[in-house]
This record gives sequence, C-alpha cells and structure tokens, in this order.
Amino acid sequence: MTQNLLESLIALPSVTPGDAGCIDLLRGLLSREGFQTQIFESNGLLSLYAYHGDGVPNICLSGHVDVVPPGPLDAWDTDPFHPTVKDGVLYGRGAADMKSGVAAMVSAAVEFVRQNPGHPGTVSLLFTSDEEDSSRHGAPYCLAHIDSGPTAALVGEPTSINHLGDEFKVGRRGSLNGFLTFKGRQGHTAYAHLARNPVHEALPFLAELAAHHWDAGHGPFPPTTLQIANINAGVGASNVTPGELTVQFNVRNNPATPLEEIVETVQELLKKHGLDPSIAWDDSARPFLTDNAHLQEALVRSISEVVGKPGRPSTSGGSSDARFFALAGIPVIEFGPLNATIHAANENIPVADLELLTSVYHRFLGNYLETAVVSAGPPC
Repeated sequence: MTQNLLESLIALPSVTPGDAGCIDLLRGLLSREGFQTQIFESNGLLSLYAYHGDGVPNICLSGHVDVVPPGPLDAWDTDPFHPTVKDGVLYGRGAADMKSGVAAMVSAAVEFVRQNPGHPGTVSLLFTSDEEDSSRHGAPYCLAHIDSGPTAALVGEPTSINHLGDEFKVGRRGSLNGFLTFKGRQGHTAYAHLARNPVHEALPFLAELAAHHWDAGHGPFPPTTLQIANINAGVGASNVTPGELTVQFNVRNNPATPLEEIVETVQELLKKHGLDPSIAWDDSARPFLTDNAHLQEALVRSISEVVGKPGRPSTSGGSSDARFFALAGIPVIEFGPLNATIHAANENIPVADLELLTSVYHRFLGNYLETAVVSAGPPC
C-alpha cells in the first residue's frame, strides 16, 4: 500500500504552497477506512486532520504534502512528477521530503486501526500544504482550531542519515532572520569624495558579525550559528557608487542564546561601528527540546524492533512543522527516511525502506498507546 500511495502522491505536482489534490486523495482513503476527517482552509490552502477513536492519549502522525520546485528539468534523469523505479530506488520530487513519510504514516495508521479497532485513546493524522513555504496556514492554523487535538506527535520529516532509523529529532534550533538596510549617497566612482559608499561603511561591521562567537552549544544542541545569506547594492554599473546596501542574515540559535540576546548583540555591534541602518526581524522558529520519556522510548523501541538497533537523538538540521506542536505545548519528535537527496534533483528513496518505515510507524502507534495508557494507570 505504501509504495502505491507514494507514487500516487508524487504524480500530483504539489509545488508549495498547495496540495494539487493530495489532500482530497488522503481524505478519501482515510474516510473509507473509518477515520473521521476535517478539512481546514486558510488563505486558500488546505490541510487535513483525520482521527480514529476518542479520548486521550491522542497520538498524532503529521507531515506535509507540498514539495519544493524541481528546478531545471535537465538536471533530472527522470520526470520529477512521474514516479520511476530504477534498481530498487524510487525517484520523484517528494520521494524523501516528505511524501514517503506521509504515505507510510497513512498505511501504518490504517493497518493499525484494522488490527486494533478498539484501541485506547485516539490515533490522528495531520497533513498540511505550505510547510515548504511560509508554514503559517498549515500546522499552526490547524492546531489552533482542532477541538480535543493531539496530546503528543511524531512528524515524519526525513531524519535518517546513513541508513533508515539511525537518527531521530528530539528538538530543533530556532531560526531568526535579520534584514538590514544601510543608506549612503550615490555618485560617480571617480568622485568618491562626493559620494558615501554604504558597502565600505558596513564591511567592518559585517566581518565582526560573521565572526561573532555566540555560544559553545547547549546540552544536545550544536552551537548557535549566523550566516549572511544575501547582500545587494549598486545599480549594475561599475562606475556608480551605490547609495544603498541591503543585507539579510539568518541565525540558528539554541536555548543558550535567546532571541533577545541576538537582537541586542546586533544592535551593540552596529553602535560600535557608528552605523544606524533600518532593521527588520522575522522570528520564524523558536528552539525547542522534547523531554518526554514515553514518546522517545516508544520510538526507540519501534526502531529497534524493525531495524535491529536504536537510533540516536539529535537536534541538528533545519526547522519543520514540529516547532508548532512544541509551541502549542504538545510533546513532539521527528522520524523519517533518508535525507541525502531532499530538495535535490533526482530525489529518491530505496523501495525497501518504505515497508521498514511503515513498520516503524505501525509499531510506534502500538508501543506509544500501550506505554501511555499503562503510565496513566487505571481510572480513579
């Protein structure tokens, strides 16, 4: 079931933002299997929440059906939206990020409910269609509007590095974008004394900002890092001194360096260099760490049962919809397929990994519900 569903999803070109019919496909399948379904719409974008059972715990499997653009088609050996299997590997945009996770989650949930129609608590699924874009109209919108929603979640992002199951995420660093605009005075490069070059003025500040040591890491988190992502100035002519410089940078911060400290440090460095640009900030993700023994133990046990050895917890990598569960106070972890080809041409997943991934998710549902119900004890 997993491979067939994955191929059907890949064939729908759901370039972000949008689902290209993926949400309707999943809703129909889950409805036929006895799941209650809800469609959420925000800014014209669809998300699906499906659930079976009632009460707590409510364990949610979550993912996104939108994909990044394929890029130049001549970089692909196959049509990115025509799923193709070659030598035991399935190729297509979304094969790893993350339609394979979605297909495996649906297959696992359906099979689990078939085998355990009277399971305790609630098994739910949440699928969004703008994770690769702004993420504002998917997970955060749904979590704010779902009645009696998830009490714990697993997001199926591609977390595996060298083989399926070797790594899962228990947290992520935050992400803060900064936008600086430096004003100068445009002029002829031969008459530099009549102009004021904002590039020359900002360079010492930018060099110090790029070299700044934020922290040495925090617990399981790697150090906070800053990368200057975009620099733009000039009119395209070599004989014109630019009158404006715009700079965009991104900070990936762990809890040791909070947002407020980053903002204060940037402002202090600007003051040190005598600069007063306009500044805008985009706080797109806050760092989080999930310290939930039942959730992690259920996943580690499930990976061990299927793969033969447990995965290691990690907080590396970029942000995902998991941050919205964490922000809502819902314990969340992430686990999914290999991430070596995500966002790349010839994105792919080994076909053999599809059933293994489905088995891990299936066992996770059983192990988590069993552990959570036992830990809660009998009703008073």
